[in-house]
Amino acid sequence: MVENKGWEFTLNTQNIVHKDWKWTTNFNISFPKNKLLSYPGLEEGTQSSFYVIGEPLNIVKTYQYKGINPQTGFYEFTDFNNDGKINAQDKVLVQNLNPKFYGGIQNTISYKNFTLDFILFQKTKEL
Repeated sequence: MVENKGWEFTLNTQNIVHKDWKWTTNFNISFPKNKLLSYPGLEEGTQSSFYVIGEPLNIVKTYQYKGINPQTGFYEFTDFNNDGKINAQDKVLVQNLNPKFYGGIQNTISYKNFTLDFILFQKTKEL
């Protein structure tokens, strides 16, 4: 079961309205959120490497970076299951890949029978 929720706002304006000229603007912004509430049999299946109960659907599990070993020059990661190896079971940190928000601005400019539309779009994600 997945919970989807969020907010979306839209603003429409008529900036210029004359006999031959017309300019309108449409602005929208969305703040989407989702969360996996339940998944029967998740731990027994291969999907457990992609999904975590209580987290968004669009995640990636990563290793915990400890630094660079000064003797070898290799990257080091935390061995969470203490088996002496860094493997898939040590990927426990969850990174949310969903954008914090997205939105856009559309402008329509008309002169007599000619119309020009242009759109500006923004999506943001911070890791």
